[in-house]
Amino acid sequence: MPSSHTFTSTELTHLRRTVELAGEALEAGDAPFGSVLVDHRNVFLHEDRNRIRSMNDATRHPEFELARWAAENMTAEDRQAATMYTSGEHCPMCAAAQAWVGLGRIVYVASAEQLEGWLGEFRRELGDEEKGRTPVADLPVRTVAPGVEVVGPVAELETQIKALHRRTEIKEFADELNVILLRSKMKSPALWLAATASLSSAAPLADWANQKWDAIVIGAGTAGIIVADRLSEAGKKTLLLEIGGPSYGITGGTERPEWLNETSISRVDVPGLYKSIFSGSETLLCPPGIVNSYQACTIGGNSAINAGLYFQPPASDWDEWHPEGWKSADVQGATSRLLAKQESVTEYSRDDKFYLQSGYDAAKEWLVGSAGFSDVSFNDEPDNKDRVFGRPSYNYIDGQRGGPVRTYLQDALKRDNFRLETGVRVRRINQVRGVASSVQATVNNCNISIPLSLNGRVIVSAGAIGSPGLLMHSGIGPSKVLSTLPTTGPPLSSWVVNSEVGEGLFDNPNTFIELSGPSIESYTHSYDNPVPADRDLYLDSRSGPYAVASQTSVFWGYVPNPDGTRTGVQGTIDSSGFGAFTANNTITMNIYGTSGLYSTGRVALSDDGNFVPSASAGVYYSDPRDGMNIATFIHSIFQHLPSSTPEAPSTVGLTPLNIPRHSTVEEIYNYITTYSAYAVGSVQHWSSSCRIGRCVDADTRVIGATNIHVVDASIVSPLTVNPQFGVMVAAEKGAERILATWAL
Repeated sequence: MPSSHTFTSTELTHLRRTVELAGEALEAGDAPFGSVLVDHRNVFLHEDRNRIRSMNDATRHPEFELARWAAENMTAEDRQAATMYTSGEHCPMCAAAQAWVGLGRIVYVASAEQLEGWLGEFRRELGDEEKGRTPVADLPVRTVAPGVEVVGPVAELETQIKALHRRTEIKEFADELNVILLRSKMKSPALWLAATASLSSAAPLADWANQKWDAIVIGAGTAGIIVADRLSEAGKKTLLLEIGGPSYGITGGTERPEWLNETSISRVDVPGLYKSIFSGSETLLCPPGIVNSYQACTIGGNSAINAGLYFQPPASDWDEWHPEGWKSADVQGATSRLLAKQESVTEYSRDDKFYLQSGYDAAKEWLVGSAGFSDVSFNDEPDNKDRVFGRPSYNYIDGQRGGPVRTYLQDALKRDNFRLETGVRVRRINQVRGVASSVQATVNNCNISIPLSLNGRVIVSAGAIGSPGLLMHSGIGPSKVLSTLPTTGPPLSSWVVNSEVGEGLFDNPNTFIELSGPSIESYTHSYDNPVPADRDLYLDSRSGPYAVASQTSVFWGYVPNPDGTRTGVQGTIDSSGFGAFTANNTITMNIYGTSGLYSTGRVALSDDGNFVPSASAGVYYSDPRDGMNIATFIHSIFQHLPSSTPEAPSTVGLTPLNIPRHSTVEEIYNYITTYSAYAVGSVQHWSSSCRIGRCVDADTRVIGATNIHVVDASIVSPLTVNPQFGVMVAAEKGAERILATWAL
């Protein structure tokens, strides 16, 4: 029966580590046992796992090896005060060794009695009850070493350790069965089917979880899909893990309004339903406890829920803000490969018409006609981002959302060396001083360890908040953060101290400016009840207002800084008003800062005991220069609007409603830096929390690690444009750099 002892969080940390070590032993072909030795303060000293098969030595039990290590490295007094945590109760040999060496307490997960009972249960399932027993009696520690304090078993870890022993018995049974069949030269298909059926019914995990993988990519989002596709294309056996489930119709996604029920597409596929995600989703968003931000946990990640804006970053973004190896010339090949897979389009509706144009026309008259901005085709002039206006570029394909799910993933799924698994929550990377051996994950409420092959790689693509969080939970990050993880972190001896993990977290500071005008006709996409004519136009030909998200135009400018840098500012025009300003003649202008901002935060872990990755304070306007630059930009374009007030709107052109037209720079600054429904809003364009040259090297390898990489928005510095295109370029380039290092 379970121990009556109340285990502390530190004790549970060490006990969980013994289970991890047991899993590592199983992956190496040894018996699933692991042990950890700590001193009188519960501070880690040494650890080992079972090695009886890999060392061809029946005495290579981890408990025996730790006893030997203690005898050679500790005083008698320190040994007596020490505790050995172990996944299974000591065998008589190890119990005797502990007693003779004079080690103190034993804390085990599973008792000898439990282990014996489980083995009998497994063998009955397999029809293998005649299998021989061990040559040594299963005596409890208290019988062999009555002077040693013993605590256990641990009920909350019973399921995990039992699953490991079950896998061992199944593997041994399969190996023995194969030998029998091969020796007898039995070719009967019926016999083989019966044998494999027995194994299948007993197997606790799918076959993929027991295989060794050249590459394990964590996160099937905007970047992870691309990396996994390119690695598998190069011949690497690649496993892509996603915590969420289906999204697009092509992935099996079925979340949709009734008017799509007779189609094969989901809400994700329809561009015009993009904003409905902010009213909630049953299956697409991250559940509580994953990240404390509004993020997608589904196949495609945020590329499955965003607007699909798809602008090529100007060359200056790479040349001014990224290190050697990642300049514009360096990423040119990656950009070309991306565009060959996923083109950028400015004509969205399949009938070649533009819809929702009243806001576009009014904004063009203001910014091009009055303010002197250039009217630009951004796909033809990607480097031109100063005082320019034009139609937005999207990633749509034939009137539906595009993105890596529609392109890269479909290619990868055709390969035998690629596998996508959903519903897999990766808890940590099992690593020692930067060398990863496997990843620890939860699947169907079962904790598993998925092994890497020799020279295998882990590529973390869980997003700019999720990726640093996962590294921290794996013992990689700032020492101050790692020291706060007593219940989940690996031992100190395994840490990779990297102070840049999570630093520099960025999001675009956003302001909604509501505009009215006599020529404006607002349009709001309805999730459940679209205008019948618009609904039918989309269903029949993928045309009309639902073939595009609500952004109808976009513009950029720069504000120079005294230090020689520039702050980028981007604006978009939406088809409807927002908040308290939803009259039929109202639209929304989004203004946000982009490249060259001074304000950043970091990825923090929640202090509620759950250690959930979150954005710290300071992301928005912690440096007043940012607010002043954006306010200056807004003030400058306001000067080209007709005179008006919210109470007395202009009879021509556009009238600002929530920030009066004649506001001073200081008044605009105060408005945009004071939280409201319209200001200091999160755009969820998270990036830059594990930057190239600081947190990862130019090959995307985590600095201080050997075979752990990060490839997602984390590694990209803030861009002048929406991040999706740049993140996809980084994924192409990152895969290229990873493959180049594999050959070394």
